[in-house]
Amino acid sequence: LSLLFGVTIRIMSAWVMDPTNTNDWLCKLRAFIVFTFRTLTIWIIMLATYDRWLLSTPDLYRR
Repeated sequence: LSLLFGVTIRIMSAWVMDPTNTNDWLCKLRAFIVFTFRTLTIWIIMLATYDRWLLSTPDLYRR
């Protein structure tokens, strides 16, 4: 979603139709969506990695 939203605005700006220059709220919304989903993606990958490690550990108390 972050990539799709960010790229769509960039493609529109190449055709001199940059809505983030005319709409202040759209610029803020775009920045919020892009940075939030990038950060969320990193956290989800980190938690999935930790979950896989806990499931594969031989220690029974961690499983």
